[in-house]
Amino acid sequence: MATRSNPSSEPETLTLAELNELRAKLLATRGEILARARLRVAEVLESDTNVGDELDAASHDSAQALELRLADKDRKLLVLVEHALDKFATGEYGLCEGTGDPIERGRLHLRPWVRYSVEYQELVERERDIYED
Repeated sequence: MATRSNPSSEPETLTLAELNELRAKLLATRGEILARARLRVAEVLESDTNVGDELDAASHDSAQALELRLADKDRKLLVLVEHALDKFATGEYGLCEGTGDPIERGRLHLRPWVRYSVEYQELVERERDIYED
């Protein structure tokens, strides 16, 4: 992790109540993702593989492709949620992984799994855009 970019100012730390609230949000999000995964697995196991004509088969394949995309999105979010929960144990929760500075409270409340401050995220995205062209 990088050193703090503004060492002269005192970092704005989250209160214990805020940390508890954010941790509870992360745990709730993890529970929702895992519940959706269980439902998806149950639906796949219960789905009829004998779908009928070609139109039914195409519709079934399309629905399965959508479910796979949604499951992959959930998997990626679960990785971020688990990473954020792990940061509570190290005392690094709420700190930008790029600069070490505190992440804005509002950003954490909207997306408690974020890894970077807005400024650092924008820098990462600009650099990614440069190298993808």
